[in-house]
Amino acid sequence: MFEEERGGGGVPGDEAGACCEVAADRRVCEHMEAVMAQARAEAAAEEAAERAAWAAAPVLEARAAAIEGDRHARALLGWWDEDELAAALAREECPESFAPTPPTAPVVSVPGP
Repeated sequence: MFEEERGGGGVPGDEAGACCEVAADRRVCEHMEAVMAQARAEAAAEEAAERAAWAAAPVLEARAAAIEGDRHARALLGWWDEDELAAALAREECPESFAPTPPTAPVVSVPGP
């Protein structure tokens, strides 16, 4: 850092110049400590996020396997259409709602006497 920027520039041995230099050094040190603290906090946050991702990996892999297994099972059963699958699942869940209605007898007109 240049002498002028640190507030120095005084005559060597000059008390005022030395005092300004110490104050400028303190400000620089405090700023660098703050920068380093922020960098440490960011690194800790990144490490925590990475640990969380590693911890979640087995769960995500299990979900992916279940989804893929479900897709495979549907393909084997012939469920290609998502709407058709949803209707089939609804019928399984509440079969009475989808029970066929009994046929009604056709209205037959009887000829009069």
